[in-house]
Amino acid sequence: MQNLKEKILEAVDIYKSGNLIRAEKFGKDLVKNNPNVAFLYNFLGLILSELKRNDEAINIYKKGIKIDKNFSLFYNNLGIIYQSRKEYKKAIIFYNKAAKLDKKLPEPHNNLGNICRILNNEKKAISFFKQAINIKPSFFPSHFNLGVLYKNIGRFEKAKFHLNESTKINPHLYTAHRNLSEMTKYTKDNHHLNFLIKIYNDNTNNTINKKEIAFALGKAFEDMNIYDKAFKYYSVGNNLQRLYKENHLDLHENTWLRII
Repeated sequence: MQNLKEKILEAVDIYKSGNLIRAEKFGKDLVKNNPNVAFLYNFLGLILSELKRNDEAINIYKKGIKIDKNFSLFYNNLGIIYQSRKEYKKAIIFYNKAAKLDKKLPEPHNNLGNICRILNNEKKAISFFKQAINIKPSFFPSHFNLGVLYKNIGRFEKAKFHLNESTKINPHLYTAHRNLSEMTKYTKDNHHLNFLIKIYNDNTNNTINKKEIAFALGKAFEDMNIYDKAFKYYSVGNNLQRLYKENHLDLHENTWLRII
């Protein structure tokens, strides 16, 4: 068993490194050699899903369910696939199943909230995001989602609270910082401005992250009437936005995945 645990940790490290082809081969070997371990089917399903081979992922999850019908993440991750296909009724069934099987799992409540938001049922969406936070107060995706939802419906104080909570838990949640910037009137001694400058200078490699902070800084310097700097950061943001779209023609909404 210890040897299996070591192999699982190695497989997860490969997955997190982004080498999905190698992770797939590793995952398939683990499933072949340990056909009664439910987690391995979930792990392989996640890899196949990220490789955009969702039909294969669905089959793997269903095989896993035959091994352990009470493994809640199978149902949550099946829900994610059907949600990506806009088959919301199926997704809701699977999310509800996951939530029923594991009452300590925040992900299905968060995902149900996202579907309700897509279907313009803000009241239910808020309820589901709050349920996820009640289950796990440090679950930053639901704080973020709740903050953005409150921002969109004009409840700015609540929006700021939850977006701030999300960045306290995960300071490098860059899109949360951009959303916060849109509700902040900046002055030169604003602590958030200083933090934005720091993470902008530290974050030189990730196009998406740098783009979000560039737009936030553009807004901040525009607030302070420092238009040359505002123009500089807006230009960087726009250039990074074009670069990202050119290299990612098939855009998908970010999904928060749980491996274990």
